[in-house]
Amino acid sequence: MSMRQLLALFLLLSLFTGLLHAQSGQQGPIDQRLVDWNTRIEQSLKQIDSPALSDDKLKRLRRKLIELLDDIRSTRDEIEREAGVLGDEISALGAPPAEGEPKESAGIAKKRASLNERLSIIEGRVKETDLMLARTEKVLRQVSTIRIDRFKNKVFRRGLSAISPD
Repeated sequence: MSMRQLLALFLLLSLFTGLLHAQSGQQGPIDQRLVDWNTRIEQSLKQIDSPALSDDKLKRLRRKLIELLDDIRSTRDEIEREAGVLGDEISALGAPPAEGEPKESAGIAKKRASLNERLSIIEGRVKETDLMLARTEKVLRQVSTIRIDRFKNKVFRRGLSAISPD
């Protein structure tokens, strides 16, 4: 096979996998996850503001936030892998022709534009997951601060001493 045939085969395979990926609706679940994460973060903030939040509920909230962090991180890794694949496909196309050089075929130009558009969408999702990570970490720090403050208050609370009952 000549280099030109290999390139054409690669482009056809890339186009086919891109179409399959677009049809599979992968972006929808990620968008839904972002909404779900935001809702869970908002609910956590409301729980923290509740004066009746017990230590046990605070511990459960902390565990849930850690699970949420793990979920966000794993999803971010998935999105970054997808961005890497798209970046590789764009690199395989090479640089677009410079001014004065012959134009590339319409199919290649269309494929390049499609890949670049998908890559920008995916990079936007990476930034959104970064925002969710930052918000979740902030809420987790707030939970930790509340737990530490409560512990300090219990330890340093004045009361009767077993050593000096007077």
